[in-house]
Amino acid sequence: MITLKNTAKWMVGLAIATACTNLDEVVYQQITTENYYKNAEEVIAAYLSVYRPLQDIWEENYFNITEFSTDEALRPTRIQHGYDGGQWIRFHRHEWLVEESRIEDVWNQCFKGIGFANNCLSDFQDVDFAAMNVGIPYAQIEAELHAMRAFYYYVLCDLFGGVPVVEKVAEPPAPARNTRTETAAFVEKELKAFVNRLPDKNEHSYGKFTKGAAWTILAKLYLNAEEWTGTARWNDCIAACDSVILNGQYQLDEHWQDPFHYFNEGSQENIFVIPYDQIYATQMNYPGRFLHYAHKLTYLLPNPSSNGVCTEVGFLSKFKYRNDGSYSFASGDKRCEQWLVGPQYEYDGVTPLPCVMELQGQDLVLDPVIKNMEEGAENNGARNVKFRIQIGTPDYPQDNDVPVVRYADVLMMKAECLLRTGRKPEALPLINQVRARCFDDGDPDKAYTDITMDEFLDERAREFAYECWRRQDMIRFGKFNDAWWDKRATEPYLKLFPIPDSRVKANPNMKQNPGYE
Repeated sequence: MITLKNTAKWMVGLAIATACTNLDEVVYQQITTENYYKNAEEVIAAYLSVYRPLQDIWEENYFNITEFSTDEALRPTRIQHGYDGGQWIRFHRHEWLVEESRIEDVWNQCFKGIGFANNCLSDFQDVDFAAMNVGIPYAQIEAELHAMRAFYYYVLCDLFGGVPVVEKVAEPPAPARNTRTETAAFVEKELKAFVNRLPDKNEHSYGKFTKGAAWTILAKLYLNAEEWTGTARWNDCIAACDSVILNGQYQLDEHWQDPFHYFNEGSQENIFVIPYDQIYATQMNYPGRFLHYAHKLTYLLPNPSSNGVCTEVGFLSKFKYRNDGSYSFASGDKRCEQWLVGPQYEYDGVTPLPCVMELQGQDLVLDPVIKNMEEGAENNGARNVKFRIQIGTPDYPQDNDVPVVRYADVLMMKAECLLRTGRKPEALPLINQVRARCFDDGDPDKAYTDITMDEFLDERAREFAYECWRRQDMIRFGKFNDAWWDKRATEPYLKLFPIPDSRVKANPNMKQNPGYE
């Protein structure tokens, strides 16, 4: 069976050769579609290469720039380490530079994916799929390539605004930027044109761009259309969500954490995932980034983590964290289980974990209160374990496949648009459908009887913490430039990241975003 989960283990990168204009130069090798695509395996490897950049960017640098720029996740400088050139402080305070490598990496990887898609769409015109017995109809592969290219443009449109929309490799050689409205329109056009040729959810479609993924990303596009294009499209978002809901292929998992479990291929909720594997696709390293050094004794891991990513008490207040020294939550919400706070123990659940740096000799007690971004202690900050940690793995890379979009978000997007169009009675059952599994029967907080927009934003924070949606949500609700904890109020232009300085210098037609010139 060919699925992205197992082909990720042997996926190969494409070598892109550039021609030389010196006619006296000896050509030792020439790779063309006639002599490269010799069998079905090479065709499939090339087509699946369009998915590969997601594995490289999503877990780390996409997470870094979309989460560290919000009130949700942060990486403070601790007394003996973690400054890292001040980059984490800059992201938290919205003081990033035009040459930030983390931002440039996301830009480059997205355009790498676009380049792979354009290359395959061009090359595959000369490939006889039937003669090679590829096993996947060309119409489906073509649709996936168009849809994945559109998805990369969706990410770029979200982060950078308008970007150059190119549909052929190196044509034009120095493309000018399209507007944000034009970029969004291209995403919509491509997804709508090919959605019906994409695969349905089935045993062969795991990790691939399906009809459900296309409709969900279209819903995301419409949800943010007022911010991105100046025109609200709430009803279009509702219709896109209904295309997923009425399809009937997805449902909420029984437990709130099931979509994030290791070996989560069986989730009925995840619509589009990025597959990872602790041996063959090793980029999924959340435990190595989130946990305290001593947590290796809790999860029987071979090496200490970096003790980096954490969450400050202000965000935990949305989960009714008591902040009275009890290290407890006043809510019966099971989503509170994703936070590690208070005394920490070894695998036996009894032996206290030790502090190992400036607090050496003390038991490890995780305190969510952090003084500021420059003065964090080794025990400061709640740690997130939403993505279930595998016990006893040979290293930190995990087998959790990372959901990009899931069914809970479809329900919540539809609910938000209903709220925004004055249809609260229709919205409440959808919100409560997502919320119900997080509370025991009889808990008075299990269902809303009324809800404000601010409370809805907080509910999205509780449901989608650490899933890279917080920045987009805060922008849409007008909160992204507010002051919080160790961040002052910032200028509206910072809702977009700068075009990487190297790209501006390399392309005379590439104009920088306003505010960064």
